[in-house]
Amino acid sequence: MLPMPPPAGGIAGVFGNFQVAISAYSGAHTSVSGTANVNVTGLEAEVLFSRYANSQVTINNITGTAVSTSGSAVAAGAGSGGVITVNGNASLSITAATEATGLEVSNGGSVSFLGTSNLTIGGPTALGFRTVDGGDLTLQNGTVSVTGAAATGIWMEAAATATAASVNLSNATLTSSGDGIVVRGGTNTVNLTNTTLNNASGLAIDVGPNGAASAVLNATLDNSRMSGRTVNSLSTASNLVLRNGSLWTMTGSSELTNLTNSASTINFTAPSGDPALLASYKTLSVQNYIGAGGTIGLNTYLGSDASPSDRLLVSGGTVSGTSVLRVSNTVGPGALTTGNGILLVDAVGGLHTGSFSLAGPLFAGPYEYTLVRQDRNCGAAGGGACESQWSLVSTYVPDPTPPTPPTPPTPAPAPAEVPNYRREVSLYAALPAMGLIYGRTIIDSLHERMGELRPLETAPVTEERTIWCKNPEKNFRCKKPMDT
Repeated sequence: MLPMPPPAGGIAGVFGNFQVAISAYSGAHTSVSGTANVNVTGLEAEVLFSRYANSQVTINNITGTAVSTSGSAVAAGAGSGGVITVNGNASLSITAATEATGLEVSNGGSVSFLGTSNLTIGGPTALGFRTVDGGDLTLQNGTVSVTGAAATGIWMEAAATATAASVNLSNATLTSSGDGIVVRGGTNTVNLTNTTLNNASGLAIDVGPNGAASAVLNATLDNSRMSGRTVNSLSTASNLVLRNGSLWTMTGSSELTNLTNSASTINFTAPSGDPALLASYKTLSVQNYIGAGGTIGLNTYLGSDASPSDRLLVSGGTVSGTSVLRVSNTVGPGALTTGNGILLVDAVGGLHTGSFSLAGPLFAGPYEYTLVRQDRNCGAAGGGACESQWSLVSTYVPDPTPPTPPTPPTPAPAPAEVPNYRREVSLYAALPAMGLIYGRTIIDSLHERMGELRPLETAPVTEERTIWCKNPEKNFRCKKPMDT
């Protein structure tokens, strides 16, 4: 929380309950060209402070601590048009008895840390970045660690819906022992570029009203990482854009208003319970989904119709663009689907021009699963809103053929479903016979196994024993005297 107004000009010292190190007030300009090393301890403490229009604090490098003994402590706070800029490196440790905050603005203030920053924020309530009724926060490089029983990486609040605020992080890592981004009222923008947002609570984004003021969050992840689930309360809007290889690891069922997945990935984590039950899987609910070469990683029990799976639910809006579904089988044994298959994407209402495709071949047991789209309850002439579903089926789906002239209908039995066996099945069927042939081939004959066989008993002696010899006079026949 920002301190009460000090006297005009810059101050360094105590004002009321606040111990302030470097400040500018009511149009004053305060600058430090070298490296400021400050350690502030007080009932409430603040390292950098600027308030009212044209008030500016400009720092080259800064290191130090702020410790409050009974109230709040802030690293840098600007309000009512005040500006704080740290052009170089910053290494600050903030510890509070009640509430610790890293960078804070209110009523149109601006704080920018442009060098390499290392901020450690700790207290019962700990906030890495905080906006109150508008303002802009920027941190371009470094790490921010937020630790507390009630910790939040980015907190944004406003008493009016139209009040604008922004938080811009680039080349940074923000780690919270609690929640990630919490918004209460106002129109807010969060831009994360080459940044990782970690949270321990599993809540990545929470958007809700502030009394009668509704809330809007426009969050963009550009080559960034985020984990956790999202919550979007009634009368609020949360719009998320993932682009340039960003990764959202979704740890729980989530809600968003508009979701754009541009060359990025949304990974559903593994089921938390029995993988054979639908309750163990997660659902991502959005109003509008835009795919621009993005990937969604789903977990699915590959079995028969209505097997459980993670799902994307689009309700009341549209599906557009192209996306890839990367399906991971949990423990499904594979089975023949005879109905609508296993639901992955359910789009209710709207005109859905988008398309989904599988990331690669999908097998379970003897079956290969393919992705099919089914449209139902479309408007007049097929040009209105439809209920569109993308499901996995293990039956053979033939290529579309040109239409043929209609013929009078004749009763005929319903055709049997043709299983879509995986390519290896024909080999599996032939293996037993091939094994017999192969085994018989490698056994060899008795002669080959035993060699030349001779009689076990000596041949009886006859009156005359002959041998072949080279004696042409006796027709090659020689006599040998009988043994006596």
